[in-house]
Amino acid sequence: MSYVLLGIAIVLFCSFQVFVSVHKYLNLEATTMDLGYAEQTMWKISHGDWWAFSSVFQTPALAVDGSLWIYPLAYGFRFLGGAYFLFVVQALGTAIAAWGLYRIAYLRGLSKWQSTFVSVTFLLYPAIIGGSQFDFHPDFVALPFIIWAYYFYRANNKILYYVFLVSAILAKNVVLISIGGWGIGLIFWERRIKDGIVAIFLSLLILVVEFKWILPTYFPGANESLVLSLYGYLGHTLFGVITGLFQHFSLVLTHLSHDGVYAFLIFAPVLAIVFFGSASVMATLSLFIFNGISSFAAQQAINDQYQVILSGWVFLALIEALLRFKARRSLFIFGTFLSTMILESIFMVIVIVPEITVNNNYVAQVKKAISHIPMTDVIYTQNHLGLWAYRYPVVGIATDQAPGRLLDTLPTLWKEANPKAKNVPTAIIARSPVRPYLADVIYNAVRNGYRITYYQDHLFILNGSRRFSVPKPSPDVWGWEPTGRSWVVPLWTQGVITGGINWRNYDVEIPQGKPGPIIENLWLILYPGQYKITLNCSAISSTKKERVGVLQIGKARIPITSVSTSMYLNIRHVKIVSVSILTNGHYEFEVRKLVIYYRSFHHN
Repeated sequence: MSYVLLGIAIVLFCSFQVFVSVHKYLNLEATTMDLGYAEQTMWKISHGDWWAFSSVFQTPALAVDGSLWIYPLAYGFRFLGGAYFLFVVQALGTAIAAWGLYRIAYLRGLSKWQSTFVSVTFLLYPAIIGGSQFDFHPDFVALPFIIWAYYFYRANNKILYYVFLVSAILAKNVVLISIGGWGIGLIFWERRIKDGIVAIFLSLLILVVEFKWILPTYFPGANESLVLSLYGYLGHTLFGVITGLFQHFSLVLTHLSHDGVYAFLIFAPVLAIVFFGSASVMATLSLFIFNGISSFAAQQAINDQYQVILSGWVFLALIEALLRFKARRSLFIFGTFLSTMILESIFMVIVIVPEITVNNNYVAQVKKAISHIPMTDVIYTQNHLGLWAYRYPVVGIATDQAPGRLLDTLPTLWKEANPKAKNVPTAIIARSPVRPYLADVIYNAVRNGYRITYYQDHLFILNGSRRFSVPKPSPDVWGWEPTGRSWVVPLWTQGVITGGINWRNYDVEIPQGKPGPIIENLWLILYPGQYKITLNCSAISSTKKERVGVLQIGKARIPITSVSTSMYLNIRHVKIVSVSILTNGHYEFEVRKLVIYYRSFHHN
């Protein structure tokens, strides 16, 4: 009976896991940075390009995750359903891991019903469904290999133990961190000196070989520099970061002291019982600390892929801990099940339910629009649109995350497509509203002869071939914002509430008699300095200079006239302000662009 219950739980959860992923995929919630990158590289691999350079990340595929499994998966992607195949792979990884935890618990001495509850609790652990939120990652491939490597180790089958352990390492390079912790745990918790030394040596050897030889030699420009930059306060090289953990221990403690919410989300569902485990405790802590001391906030979040492998070690440590509580084992199992179910319910209501209630019909429009673009074009687009252009050899995105550190701008894509040509056919695909950085790129594109060749509702495509100067983005964690002296936001690229877009003139026509917001909550990042912000507009029915509405930036407000309106700001600290444009409804007029002129306080 316990087998039946566990089987039903696995089928139900994995079906829901696939459903959530497919729903996001079909409603433009999936991302190019994760699913689109995988699609592009797998498409290239399955068509004979085994080097599979990713234009999204500007690095060969193997250098992103260190996953060799992407190669066999590529052929499944091509012939067995595309993205749907990848979602099923993730669900199968979850199912195989859950079944492995049941077998481990029963092998270690728990009853069948106790083992079933542990496995079901694993399926309810928020990080498991949370890991699916970033569409597809080989972490779900590594997860079952770790679980079954542990099973064969406890079953004294060393051959299969090492086969599965190496398979996990080849599925995701971050596994190496936990393998090192596992080795330390074997030495100090279980006095298995030889096995512990082998695990530590295996993890350190492959880590050093990958970072000091494979990546620099065969993958120049690979993202190991990005990974190291996330721990830059400890050191700027692999060995610098490792030694920095000991030399700057106070900084590590300070950093970890701010991770209370992260620690709660990881350990509260299992009542922190995992700390009573044995060898798996150090494997758990190694990944927890690795994520915790990073300066990348996503690594401390529960709804992404960074916690998937950690989740496996958490439950292996939980099983080890339950062996210590013979008399009250059932009580502890029920407690972890109940607490996990409560937190999972909260997570579902806050994160998952809002995602699966989103419905739109833009996917058909996006696919139709992209079908008109020649395969030789460079594609530059938004994060949620690029995954539908994975068959194009050069695809780049204007992302909202830490620019300049991970993704490159149009000049890099042009150079990749044809380093010598002055003109490179390019398509900019966007769905309004767009971020101010991409809006500024679009403005410069139009100035250099690019034209709208497709528009449907809020989706549009600009086509051209001339290279143009792209504004420099700021390396700000809030997103891509220009830092040049002057930048422009064409208002037709934003979320227009009142008015209609004139696609011929690229402006917004505001009708008479409808007072209210034209555009609201256009967010700008303003650095210390002096700003002049000008709104260009003109009256259609009158040549007189009339007050037609209000321009609001932060708390400052100024009347809009029918010619142009300027506001001056002095900013002393970095501020994120909201811009709103409102009409009083008395006049019919047009609004064209918002021009931000920036002058720094600091002069050379």
